[in-house]
Amino acid sequence: MAYRIAPDSDPSWGDQKVRRCPIADMNRLSPMIANYRAHCAGLGSLRDFYREPSCAVLDLWTELHTQTELMKARARQRAHEEAKHG
Repeated sequence: MAYRIAPDSDPSWGDQKVRRCPIADMNRLSPMIANYRAHCAGLGSLRDFYREPSCAVLDLWTELHTQTELMKARARQRAHEEAKHG
């Protein structure tokens, strides 16, 4: 059995299948995701959270930013379509 990564993610990314427990993976990633969200909220820079960020952290933050922007664009598109059709 495989798990879908995210229900509202970009089809090219969200339809990838993971062959291990997604909850365990999220538990390992949650501090990094929380730091990214704090950064987006203006609470600090990358260097404030990671003194010497690894390539993996940079890649994760880049992917999170990309997927967050795509999610916002899809939400705006849905809202536009709903407003257009009443």
